[in-house]
Amino acid sequence: MNEAQGSGNVLELRHIECAYGGLRSVADVSLTLRAGEIVALVGPNGAGKTTLLNAISGLVAMRAGEVILDGRNVTALPVWRRARLGIARSFQLVRLFPDLRIAANVQLGATGKSHPGFFASLLHLPSHQRYQRKTAALALSALESVQLAAKANDPGSALSHGQGRRVELARALVATPKVLLLDEPTSGLHAGVIKDLVPVVKAAAEKGVGVLLVEHNLKFVGEVADRVIVLHHGEVIAEGRPDAIMGNPRVIEAYLGGAIGVRATAAASRVQKTSLHADSH
Repeated sequence: MNEAQGSGNVLELRHIECAYGGLRSVADVSLTLRAGEIVALVGPNGAGKTTLLNAISGLVAMRAGEVILDGRNVTALPVWRRARLGIARSFQLVRLFPDLRIAANVQLGATGKSHPGFFASLLHLPSHQRYQRKTAALALSALESVQLAAKANDPGSALSHGQGRRVELARALVATPKVLLLDEPTSGLHAGVIKDLVPVVKAAAEKGVGVLLVEHNLKFVGEVADRVIVLHHGEVIAEGRPDAIMGNPRVIEAYLGGAIGVRATAAASRVQKTSLHADSH
C-alpha cells in the first residue's frame, strides 16, 4: 500500500511550482485532498489559484513538483489520461453547445468510459448502441443531481447562465470522477442560484468525490467547505476550517492590505461579506 492510499488521500500535491516568463505564479505548494472532502482555495487577485487547478489537470506545465492521484503519480501524463483516471473540472466560462440537447451536452463528459471506438460509432454497431444507452442514463442521473432533469431535451441555448453552470457541473459529474476541480462555480450567479449550488456540491462529496474548488464568494465557501487553503503570491499562507480562516490576521492582511488601525474582528467581518469579484488569478 502506497503513502497516498494509506493516508486516505485521493489527491496529493507535492511542492508544485509553476512560472510564466520566469515569474513564479505557484511557489512550492503542497496539499492533500481526501475522498469525500470539500477543500476551497481562496486568495486575492493573482494568488495562483486557477494556475494550480490547471497544473493538477495538466493544462499547464509545472516547473517542479508531483501530482499524485489516488496513489498514482500522474505528473507526466497528458490532460486526457488524467481525465480518464479520474480528474474532472469545470471552468470559469460556461462552455456548452447551444444547438445540442442539454442531455447530449452532459453526455459528452462520459466519452472516456469504455468508448467502443470510431468505426463502431461510424457503423452504429451494437457496442456503440450499448455505449449510448449507458452514457445517456449516466447523463440523466447527473442532471437529476443538479435538479435539471426536466430540461434534458431542451437545447443548450435555452439555459440561463445559472442553469448553464449547473449543466457544466453535471457534465463533470457524469465522468464519475475521483477528484472534481471547480473553478469559481458561483461566478455571475445571484444569491438564490448560489444557494441552490450548495447541496449539489455537497452531494458530490457524499458520493466519495474529492472536491477542490477555487472561489471568491466567501459566504459560499463557509457553507460548503470542510477546509480552506489560502494562497497569496503563489504560496500557502493559511489552512484550516472556514470559521478559523476568516479571522486569521495573515489572511485579513492578504485580502485587505494590512490596513493600519483596522481591528481584526472588523476586518474579518469585511472579508466574510466581500465576494472579491476582481480575481484574475
